[in-house]
Amino acid sequence: LRVDAFSRSDHTTAWSPRLSAQLDLTSTLTLTGAWGRYHQRPALVWFTATDTASSLRPTRATHGVAGLEWRPRPEWRFTLEGYRKTYDRVPVFVDRPMLSTLNEGADEGAFIVGDLDDAGTARSHGLEIYVQRRLTDVFYTSLSYTLSETRYTPLDGVGRPGSFDIRHVADLTVGTRDLDAGPVGLLGGSVRLRYMSGRPTTPYDLEASREMGRGIIDTDRVNAERLPDYVRLDVRLDRRDHFSWGAITSYLELQNVTGRHNVSERRYNANRHKVEDFTHWGRYVVGGVTVEF
Repeated sequence: LRVDAFSRSDHTTAWSPRLSAQLDLTSTLTLTGAWGRYHQRPALVWFTATDTASSLRPTRATHGVAGLEWRPRPEWRFTLEGYRKTYDRVPVFVDRPMLSTLNEGADEGAFIVGDLDDAGTARSHGLEIYVQRRLTDVFYTSLSYTLSETRYTPLDGVGRPGSFDIRHVADLTVGTRDLDAGPVGLLGGSVRLRYMSGRPTTPYDLEASREMGRGIIDTDRVNAERLPDYVRLDVRLDRRDHFSWGAITSYLELQNVTGRHNVSERRYNANRHKVEDFTHWGRYVVGGVTVEF
């Protein structure tokens, strides 16, 4: 049981009970479950940005998780989990009833100042599959996949995708332990492939943006579009040398092997009067050395 107190708020105290349990169905199969209630105050900046912040109730989130874990052998682990989260008392904008503070930090433009109401809601649910093989002999691997959906409802009562609603996330890693390569030393390595479907983005109102000389979002189409999918492949090589006094480990990693320029965000360029994509780096190399005594 967690209790939070915050003197700047008219609603000083928040109680957050949580419970988790597991049941061993067999020697290799386990059922797990958890339920919890969580509270979060508005960001501190709101207490100076608007007079309504102190009257807001803390955002309340109720989480429920259930899953199965199967360990057929000591080195193998398989898990399947489903979750659902509901949010209420979410601060939303009074003068922009299509926006929610849950999306702050995304690409809805600059920080928005205005009166808030805690009438917003949201929900999120998903399913996650995870497979792991620990390093017990030659190789290790892990594979995870998550299917999820996040939607928020602001003051206008319309449900929309949340700015962090990434439907599909997958991650595959395969690696080897240090293998004797003779005079070269002990060599190991790994390959990691990551994929994420595009997250929602709000298009700009080009006519209004050109007229105002800055990016103006189209408030009739909040989170109505999505960025391109994210794909990245990394390859890493490790070399380890042992000495009587310790060991030296050096590594070389080629990140984003395919050179794909994944789009991170879209912004309106007031000088060129058009929307431009900002991307992550392409292909690049990272290396390092660790000395152990």
